[in-house]
Amino acid sequence: MNNKYNKRDQFKSPSSITGQAIFLAMALVLLISVTVFLVFNSGRTVNEKINLVNAADAAAYSGAQIAARQLNFMAYTNRAMVANEVAIGHMLSFQMELDIVTQSLGQIAEAFAALFSWFPILGDLLGEVAEITSDSLALLAQMGRVVTGLYATAVDSNNAFYSSLQYEAFKDFAYPQEGTTLIEAAMSKVVDNYEIRQTAPIMLNDESVLTYFASTGEGKVQEAALAANSMHASFCQMMLFVRPDGSGTGSTGDGNQMASFCQNLADGESSVSGSPDSPMSDNGEILEMLRATVSGFGNAEWIRDRNSNYRFFSFNIRRTGSTDIVYDGLTGQLNWVSAGDNLRVGDPIFNIALHNISASGDAATMSQDAATTLDDSLIDALTSVGVCSMEDDDDPETLQCNNLMTRRYNSIRRYAYLNPDAATPVVTAFLSQQNCSDNVGVDEEGNKKAGWHDDLTHLGRHREFCNKTVYAVSQARVFFQRPPCSGNSCQFGFTSRDASGLEFTEQANLFNPFWQVRLQ
Repeated sequence: MNNKYNKRDQFKSPSSITGQAIFLAMALVLLISVTVFLVFNSGRTVNEKINLVNAADAAAYSGAQIAARQLNFMAYTNRAMVANEVAIGHMLSFQMELDIVTQSLGQIAEAFAALFSWFPILGDLLGEVAEITSDSLALLAQMGRVVTGLYATAVDSNNAFYSSLQYEAFKDFAYPQEGTTLIEAAMSKVVDNYEIRQTAPIMLNDESVLTYFASTGEGKVQEAALAANSMHASFCQMMLFVRPDGSGTGSTGDGNQMASFCQNLADGESSVSGSPDSPMSDNGEILEMLRATVSGFGNAEWIRDRNSNYRFFSFNIRRTGSTDIVYDGLTGQLNWVSAGDNLRVGDPIFNIALHNISASGDAATMSQDAATTLDDSLIDALTSVGVCSMEDDDDPETLQCNNLMTRRYNSIRRYAYLNPDAATPVVTAFLSQQNCSDNVGVDEEGNKKAGWHDDLTHLGRHREFCNKTVYAVSQARVFFQRPPCSGNSCQFGFTSRDASGLEFTEQANLFNPFWQVRLQ
């Protein structure tokens, strides 16, 4: 009996364990809730970090694209000014040919009249015809010189407009104290598109953030903060402004004071060497480029060489002449000069000059002479063909007819040049944003919904998730590289080989629009 009693006593009644499992279930639910909360908020943090990193990459790349476009704009306008100058050389060369032709035809008419001068009536008639013809041809040549002078003046005005555009473009992306620069504006616009909620804005290159990481950061983070702080000054110092010179000695840009200029912009500093208001000597850079353009392109043959020899009914005819761009040290200006234009006709036996005509001139003189010969009727004619305008127009590209009497051809007076003392800068996007910046747990107006918690306080845990700040840094470099060419594109100057056929690396410059961007 005792044994049976002991065995029965080993078993508990089912009612004695009722309700004990609920405590285990509650603990498990609490653990699962905390785990789900941690996983959920960790996922939010990761997504926000990815969004911030994408925003940093897009902002840096967009800002660098703006910088590259501005540098390419400088190159395009420099090339346009060179093309305009070469066009003036073309115009002057055609005028020399017109002078030669009109003089030749006039002398031929006079010689023909003299040949029949012994006929009483016919001689007088031919003499009058020859005189009218000679005067008409002389007038035609004179009108051509006026047109050439006015053309040089108009093109020169266009170059002055391009120079002013370069100055404005320089200020747009390099002057931080005159409003938001284009680089900043582009970066800010991109960052705004990545903001999910207005109550949690993304801060771009915030001064306090940059100061903190520049002093306490390490490695690349500290370097990026320092680069962001000096970004505006770096782009400002990247270029300088120069004027034509003919010396050809020294290196262009040596001794420029653009660092001082960019540092003192807030104080109105504008007269240091290399600044827009005080361009320095280019040591013959633009002069060499103009001559290289004339000598290297087939359509400029009429400028560089008008020499030819041919025979007409056994008469030896020799045509000589050329046009060159020269630097006038007295005026400090470039000028297109045509000297040595000559047409000589020699007899077939002794080659004695039977007919010899010369012509000469320069763009500056023709521009001045054209201004002094203008009158109301000629101005009206120029207005009707659209050469100039009589209406009040603030557009600096529009040439005012009344200004033709006072304007002169002065050639290029100022253009942008790459500063040899400045390194190629980078665009830095240093972004910061408060955590939990998504739309989870907020209404359409960005206010937190009632009963929503971003932390574990209501679970008895003091674990905050949304009182932290996340950061993202990205940098993009602006660099110069001539693109490779193949096929027909190599026939238009886009080649990576020199005259001997060897590969070469072109130095960065503001004459070829090959500025590109890459993320670092």
